[in-house]
Amino acid sequence: MACGIVGAELMLRLGEEGADAALDQPHVRRRPMSTMVFVEPAGIESDQALADWIERALTHVETLPPKT
Repeated sequence: MACGIVGAELMLRLGEEGADAALDQPHVRRRPMSTMVFVEPAGIESDQALADWIERALTHVETLPPKT
């Protein structure tokens, strides 16, 4: 899983380093799992902002080993 919607927020799997870096952005908070973050609706108002967040998650997930 790379991303999803929980309530009105975007949930992203970014890895621990990516999640730490994302916390520097407005409207972002850490999920209980340290590798994931939530982005509030204000952080994804534009199509470009949404696409950028999804790209971050996809880039991270591509580094993970396949499930067997």
